Amino acid sequence: MRLPTFLLSKILHPYTPTPETIANLSLSHIDTDLQKNFSGPLQVSFSEERDGLPKAWVDSWKHMGRGLSSAPFTGDAVGGYINAMNINAATKTSSHALSVYYPPMAMHENLVVVTSALVTKIVFSDSRDEKGDILATGISYTKDSHSCTAVAKREVVLAASALQTPKLLELSVWDWFCGSAFGSGYSGTCR
Repeated sequence: MRLPTFLLSKILHPYTPTPETIANLSLSHIDTDLQKNFSGPLQVSFSEERDGLPKAWVDSWKHMGRGLSSAPFTGDAVGGYINAMNINAATKTSSHALSVYYPPMAMHENLVVVTSALVTKIVFSDSRDEKGDILATGISYTKDSHSCTAVAKREVVLAASALQTPKLLELSVWDWFCGSAFGSGYSGTCR
């Protein structure tokens, strides 16, 4: 199973860890062929620290029979491994949604930035695309106790932080699934 959403959002090139870092962090799982598919603006890299703890973490999982089953970015990985960080290896600066998505769009006249808002749900279409995938058409959010909806003309970019993005996606897809499974008139809780 491949995760096309992640393939669009992260880029590991041109960063390649040094052999010392690969050994220290037990990064032998890195699939350089898979990395060639990454094409998004977020930069990720691995820590260059020389601490024995990361290797001990991975080795402990292996010792318990839970070594990494496949490369993490394939979507099928089970086991202990060291995650990449959202750090641009060349500049040693944080790479995040604001730093990579906003600057190229800042001068667009049709850009509206809503601050101090809380995204509550991704809005999905009732239909599917030609591949059978569900389509995100916008987001629902609250601002100053008012519920609002923003409709996307092209794409919905999730950039709600490392913890909130998966939560938002999970809750939204679950609500969409419940509506699809039980019909559009469903108004209960699907848990």
